[in-house]
Amino acid sequence: MDEARVHSAANWLRDTASNAFTYVQHGAHQVSDALQQYGPPLPEGATEALRTAWDKLPSWGSEPVVPPTPPSRSWVVVPRSSTVAAVAATAAAVGLGLVLVPRAYTYWKMPTAPLRGAIAPDGARNEAVVVLGGDTPLGRALVLHLAARELIVLTSVTTDEARAELERAVPPASHGYVRAFVWSVDTATEQTESQWVHTVHSTLSLRFPLNSPGDPYPKPGQNVRLIGIVNTLSFLADVPHHVSPRHAGALPQLGQDDLDRALHRHVTVPLSMLRRLLRLAIPSPNRSPSDGTALIVHIVSMPGSQLAVAARGAANVVTQAAQAGFETMRREYVQGQRTASYEASATSRLVRWTMFRVSTEAKVQLVLQQVADAILRQRQSTSWWSVPVRRVYTVAGPWRWLQLLRRWACRFVSCK
Repeated sequence: MDEARVHSAANWLRDTASNAFTYVQHGAHQVSDALQQYGPPLPEGATEALRTAWDKLPSWGSEPVVPPTPPSRSWVVVPRSSTVAAVAATAAAVGLGLVLVPRAYTYWKMPTAPLRGAIAPDGARNEAVVVLGGDTPLGRALVLHLAARELIVLTSVTTDEARAELERAVPPASHGYVRAFVWSVDTATEQTESQWVHTVHSTLSLRFPLNSPGDPYPKPGQNVRLIGIVNTLSFLADVPHHVSPRHAGALPQLGQDDLDRALHRHVTVPLSMLRRLLRLAIPSPNRSPSDGTALIVHIVSMPGSQLAVAARGAANVVTQAAQAGFETMRREYVQGQRTASYEASATSRLVRWTMFRVSTEAKVQLVLQQVADAILRQRQSTSWWSVPVRRVYTVAGPWRWLQLLRRWACRFVSCK
């Protein structure tokens, strides 16, 4: 007899015994129920004792099969990479939409007519701009453009001849609103700078137009507001050099005298004058033009991609110095305003700083429009979706953008 048959016989015996035991147990329960219902009464507790005794007998059946425990489900679901990418792209699109759509709507709703200076009830202009370098090509054009925008313009020139020539170029509608004062950068000292700033402050305290008859001083509440200070002295096309560009190395074309003179004319003196003029924009009980918002504009040349460009090394060094000096002034002013905010919270005035990086190939008219728009637009309030004035503007010619496009294309294709 093999093992399989033995196992089958054992299972049959176990099942038969289990069935018989179940039948006997069920019959005993029926007998006890019949005796209790139809027979004589049993002693108290006897029926329950019999039921308990039958239930305590061991079972002959096989143990019930316990179903396997289902695996526990984790509440942390790891999404797929495609789902994460889709959610990130959607969030980025929504964020860009919240930022760009209000700005696009703002620019779309902006009037097409150019912004102009504020006019007092009596018809006179009451917003002024100070321009350094009114006898330079860019400064002269900027003075005339700001005057055409109905602004009062006070500027600096190097000679009396330049002052007379500039005043003759002013259109009749702006007579009495443009005034030039002689101040030379080459002979500038602390005393001459202080005198020039004092002259500007005294002129701002007068009634405009300056050629109008009557009392030269304005009535209370009709003071001129200084809304902008523009420096064009740091803009330069080139610096003279002694060595031929054909034999130029990294920086050999820089003459010591040329570099010192260029740094003095385009960096040291203009930034020193800007620091002094800044005091006119800071509130003071002794100065009337101290309310509203003021903007300081610093116009510099666009530096080359490398300082070793032939015949352009000096210009790039001066430009980098002018940019770094202006940025240092801005940071010092912002830090000073933060530390002294609790002292001048009631009379504090917002002063914005912006820099124009202008290429020598850029259109002059485009530069003039952007500078004037920045000065007049900074009077608007700042919101979370719109900033009236950026910190840096770049005005480049077509060749600049072609060079950038070529440089980007050379990353993928070899260029010779």
